[in-house]
Amino acid sequence: MSKLKEYKTFKEKADFFKDGDLRVVFNIEHVFSELEKFGGTGNFIFRGASEAKYKLFNSAQRVFIESELYKQVNKNYDIFYDSWIKNLIANCRSWNSGTVTSLLKEAGINPDNSLSYLSYMQHYKVPTPLLDFTRDPFIALYFATENIGNYAADDEIDNYFSIYYTLTINRAFIGWKDIFDSNITDFKSGVISYDDVTKNRLQLLLPDNKLYNLLNNSNIINQKGLFFYNNQPFEPLEESYKYFLTVIKDKISTDVYEHPHLMKVIGGCFNIHKSLAPYIQNKLKEKGITKEFIYPDASKIKDFVLHNSFAQTIYASVPQ
Repeated sequence: MSKLKEYKTFKEKADFFKDGDLRVVFNIEHVFSELEKFGGTGNFIFRGASEAKYKLFNSAQRVFIESELYKQVNKNYDIFYDSWIKNLIANCRSWNSGTVTSLLKEAGINPDNSLSYLSYMQHYKVPTPLLDFTRDPFIALYFATENIGNYAADDEIDNYFSIYYTLTINRAFIGWKDIFDSNITDFKSGVISYDDVTKNRLQLLLPDNKLYNLLNNSNIINQKGLFFYNNQPFEPLEESYKYFLTVIKDKISTDVYEHPHLMKVIGGCFNIHKSLAPYIQNKLKEKGITKEFIYPDASKIKDFVLHNSFAQTIYASVPQ
């Protein structure tokens, strides 16, 4: 089985991220302050990774590469990859006599909206070409520190985890959205076929666009989630973005290319030493960011509501 590409050094990482070689070993409060400032603008989104060496592959890419599914063909990898994603969606639609389709219909979502299926699949860890980001930097920190790997390091980069951030007002993202929306054949009806989606290889999908209908599970709400769509079979998000810039550079004016809101890399990052994880986790608990909040368990609603309603009703009836 094939292994995913990883960063061997921070110098290599700096080619794809602003401050990609920046390492935080102490003064973590400064990072908290910076993240709070970024989050407060409303223009940044974030992603946490438990290993600084990991490249930004989505789950479909991981399965496609690691299982060597691509070896079933010797050319036209993109077409083969798109066909596999469409089959994943089709099987999600047909699962359990169409349960997911029925759920979407009951929620007022067009059953021919492929983005809604992908969002639902992402929630249940079915491979998709979506990569999770969040509007909340501290939720990104939670995910980065949730499953820190503690093992003997072969390289310095093994001792760090990472928080990534990017600017939603990047002119590239805005341009992608305009093209993406124009490529949807029957957008207003809520029909978003996967064939239309694949006309774009990269896209930032924000839940506040109601026609995308991404808000179809409780996790994405608490996690303030959104997605990057990357339909390249082999290139992680940061490499796909950099290639995109090389393609457009000769097709746009110098003024447009040099505009400060056209980012030359996908975003920036903080590489944080793993020894700081316990301190960070305690700070997150103070902010109410816990496993119970991140992964709300609806089966616990009954006990919570019943217990508290009894206590409150009895308290109100007792003479003060």
